[in-house]
Amino acid sequence: AWNVRGTAIPVCPVLISRKGEVYWAVFRWIGNRLERVVAEHVGPPQALGQTIREETLLFGEGWTTMETEIRQTISPTATIVAGPDEAGKASAVNVGLIGIERLQRGEVAGVQVAPLYVQRAEAEIKYEQSGGISPVVRRQERVARKVAGRLARGRRAVVRAGKPRKSDG
Repeated sequence: AWNVRGTAIPVCPVLISRKGEVYWAVFRWIGNRLERVVAEHVGPPQALGQTIREETLLFGEGWTTMETEIRQTISPTATIVAGPDEAGKASAVNVGLIGIERLQRGEVAGVQVAPLYVQRAEAEIKYEQSGGISPVVRRQERVARKVAGRLARGRRAVVRAGKPRKSDG
């Protein structure tokens, strides 16, 4: 959002996620300060379209890729302004400006700096779905079952081989 600094209407950077989804948030410039209007989300482009209720500047790779899908669900009262292509590119200058501004306000990162994950990693989702059993443990359990089954079949074969047959009798 800093790449469209000072814009009079709300701004919505849109990034591509996996599985045909997008990441977005909506911000508004109040003077020289950027304020979040809609928190960070991830979801289908249609969900983003339903979020936009007023004239809003959308930009970023997610916008250019999913524009048609997003526009299909936008409220008739909303107007979309397409942002410039270069606004979707990361800017080291803006990162520096954000840092300077925060230092001037007396903000320091300290030990509490942590990334903001809007979407859980696929590994986390699979781990939860497995009931908290890691893939390694699941594999070990499968191998143990196969070995036990083979050993059981092997013992039955040995026992059968040791029994006299009716014709031997």
